Amino acid sequence: MIRWQADLLLGPDLTLVTSSLWSNPGMDAGIRLSYHFSEKWQLESALLYSSKIYKALPSEYHPIQPYTGMPDLQQINANCRVIDLALDVRYNFKTTLGGTWFAEAGLSSYWMNREAYTFNYKSGGYPTSTSLAISNMDRHPLSILNLSAGYEFRLSRRVSWQVQPFLKLPLSGIGYGRVHLVSTGMLFSINYGL
Repeated sequence: MIRWQADLLLGPDLTLVTSSLWSNPGMDAGIRLSYHFSEKWQLESALLYSSKIYKALPSEYHPIQPYTGMPDLQQINANCRVIDLALDVRYNFKTTLGGTWFAEAGLSSYWMNREAYTFNYKSGGYPTSTSLAISNMDRHPLSILNLSAGYEFRLSRRVSWQVQPFLKLPLSGIGYGRVHLVSTGMLFSINYGL
């Protein structure tokens, strides 16, 4: 049995807060290293660079230092670049001749590399907006619950590809606005046994 495995990851990321205001999807890209304890269990650590694009209502946005000068705030649009460091445990349910079904759970830490916000508000009854950009300010250690499942298809003894739908749930407020940031999407990977 191959103990170590390295993966290249890429996939779409759809992020929203509780209002369910839809935005365009972002992207996740990164690497993952896995250690196989047995045929059934493995420990995985991934490093992803992720774009989180979302919209929020004023009632969902709770910055530590509140913004001022926007008495009639309507909506906040966000485009954030996030470094996601994940630590997950994977369980392999069934291995067939072609591949393996699996489920996975764990925690992520978010480092907000770049946060860009557009505040849409009314001034004198007319719509207007102002922007705010922040770099390397917010850190959220072990603040995201990771849940996923998927299928790994073996191409050879060492090489496989994988499709993995995922859900990321916040355990605390995320980013400058301390929003309830939920992400879902699909990771595709090419995997190599070391």
